[in-house]
Amino acid sequence: MDQSSQQCLLQIPAKRVILPKFRTRPHQNPLSDQVFDYPLSPDYVDWHTLFPNISLPFWLDLGCGYGGLLETLGPRFQNINIIGMEIRSQVVDFVENRIVKLRRGDIPYESLNINPIPRECQTIQQEVNIKEKIDDKTAENEEKDQSDNEEEDVKDVSAVFYTCSELLLTNPLQNVDLNDLSFARQPPPVIPITKDSLTGYNFTNIGILRTNSMKYTVNYFHKDQIERMFILFPDPHWKMGHIRRRVVSPSLLDEYAYCLKPGARVYTITDVPVVHHWMVWCFTRHRLFERVPEEELVNDVCYSMIFSSTADASRAEKKSIGKFPAVFTLLQIPKQ
Repeated sequence: MDQSSQQCLLQIPAKRVILPKFRTRPHQNPLSDQVFDYPLSPDYVDWHTLFPNISLPFWLDLGCGYGGLLETLGPRFQNINIIGMEIRSQVVDFVENRIVKLRRGDIPYESLNINPIPRECQTIQQEVNIKEKIDDKTAENEEKDQSDNEEEDVKDVSAVFYTCSELLLTNPLQNVDLNDLSFARQPPPVIPITKDSLTGYNFTNIGILRTNSMKYTVNYFHKDQIERMFILFPDPHWKMGHIRRRVVSPSLLDEYAYCLKPGARVYTITDVPVVHHWMVWCFTRHRLFERVPEEELVNDVCYSMIFSSTADASRAEKKSIGKFPAVFTLLQIPKQ
């Protein structure tokens, strides 16, 4: 090989090595016909495959995603079995592999998601922006015919207030408390977990199931079995035709109330104001649920953790988007 050929070979750049990345769909239709292995009743559920001690109380994280909340609450509540339900198969595989590594101790303390530190969100006047959008939409609707208001594809955020005819019947502001949008921008402080406090703990009280929680929750849990439930950053499902896909609806609350223990708390949080008001409306109009005042949540560790323990919470913090929490409790069911 002559000298000119060698120079040409030296000038050829090396092929770039691209490492495979974990990718999955951000959303999945919960109403589609999918094949899930689910028990006929809670009597057929073998919890021993997930937890060594099934006599402990159960907490449920609906749509747990990548398991951030499970990993955060597990060390703080070691006497509680915390189960997450997720519909996406690839996400469930990811969480299962991480739980295996956590139990083997392969993940160092510095890489654990047990002490999430929330960033200070910028003060954004979302309540003012939403009020302006609602006023503009009201003026626009007065000039249009009724047929123009029956479009199915709703892309404007404020338009959702008008497609949910049950939620806002006449005046779009009658059920919307604009002060509630700035309800809690900063969560209460929490004492961090040190490395020494994790001695002897191996995350055996957290687990995940792949299932459709909107269809099969009652197939897994007995009546009054769940003591706390978490619904964090659910899929907003903007379109009018997709509202029935939301994980919170009046009909689904009946099933949740059946599985929840009287006095149990349901924690909700979202970065979408419309979804926040939808969930608040669904819970407050249900006769078995009552909203917990902010004063009673100051010392609630779970309330502090929902702000920053999940991947969606970190995304909202990076974009300086406000977070809108709401906590509800299940009232005592009167005996007939």
